[in-house]
Amino acid sequence: MSAVEYVQDHHKEENEVDDSFEDLWVLIVDDSKMSRRYLVRVLDSLGVLNYREAKDGAEALQILKTQRFDLIITDFNMPNIDGLELVQHIRQYTDQPTVPVIVVTSEQDEEPLTSFKKQGVTAICRKPLSYNSLKQLLRHLISEPS
Repeated sequence: MSAVEYVQDHHKEENEVDDSFEDLWVLIVDDSKMSRRYLVRVLDSLGVLNYREAKDGAEALQILKTQRFDLIITDFNMPNIDGLELVQHIRQYTDQPTVPVIVVTSEQDEEPLTSFKKQGVTAICRKPLSYNSLKQLLRHLISEPS
C-alpha cells in the first residue's frame, strides 16, 4: 500500500510542505539493515535529504555526541542499548533533550510502550512505518512552533 500512496502523492501539486523537509536532519536507529533501508527510501521519497544511520542505541549515542538532529527514528528491540535506554539517555544526558523521537516497533506488549510514553517520545508507530504516517508526523513537527 505504501508504494501506491507514494505514486499517488507525486501526482499532487501540493509540495509546499514537502520542500521544507529537505533541511531536516534525521537519525535512523535500527539493528535491521533492511528496516533502515526502508526508512531511508520513505524519507527520500518525502524529500528528506539529510540522514545518518546507526545499527543500535550505542552507535546512535556516539553519533549524537558530534551531531544534532531534528528528528530521531528508533527501533525498540536492539542489542547493546535498546530504544527505551536510548530515549532515556537522550532525554537526560544529551545537549538536545527535546529532540522529537519516533519509536517504530513490532512490540505488542503495552508495558514497555507505556515506558516510552513516560520518557516523552513524540510518537510510537507499528512496523512498518508507512509513507503516509511518516509524512503526517513530519508535517506535524514542521508546523509546530520552535
